[in-house]
Amino acid sequence: MIFSYSRLNTYERCNYRFYRKYILKEEEQPTLPLSLGKATHKAIESLVKGANEHEAITEGIIEVDFFPGVTYDEVAFLARRANVQPHMGQTEVHFTLPLSDEKNAPLVQGYIDLLQVHAASITDWKTNRSPYDVLGTYQMGLYCWAMSKIYGTPYFRGT
Repeated sequence: MIFSYSRLNTYERCNYRFYRKYILKEEEQPTLPLSLGKATHKAIESLVKGANEHEAITEGIIEVDFFPGVTYDEVAFLARRANVQPHMGQTEVHFTLPLSDEKNAPLVQGYIDLLQVHAASITDWKTNRSPYDVLGTYQMGLYCWAMSKIYGTPYFRGT
């Protein structure tokens, strides 16, 4: 099995949910918070790729199949707060990396919301309604470690 921050966090919060989602591979029903996050991430990704604001927000809403409660105004508000510029980096960058140099070491994977290699910087956008401190989880540290390993740099900065 490949591990990720979200998989481990799911296991820690509810091992039965982990079992159903990752072992039995049962589909979870979309929720408003997950759909809002997915729509906003898609809108931000589209903005970085050069779409205008209206196109980007519309693409986000289409991405979640017009999920009830996901509004144009809220996606626009959240996407504007991301403060992105066209072509400022790569979005939704997937990585898989062994946790050590040992043979058969466990693999960890993740998705970087915005990667700016030239600036040794990663960004992870959160669209949940509960504020939290970036140091309150291990996700950012894990992702920065992974990028420093992949790109051979002494550090990466995460926001």
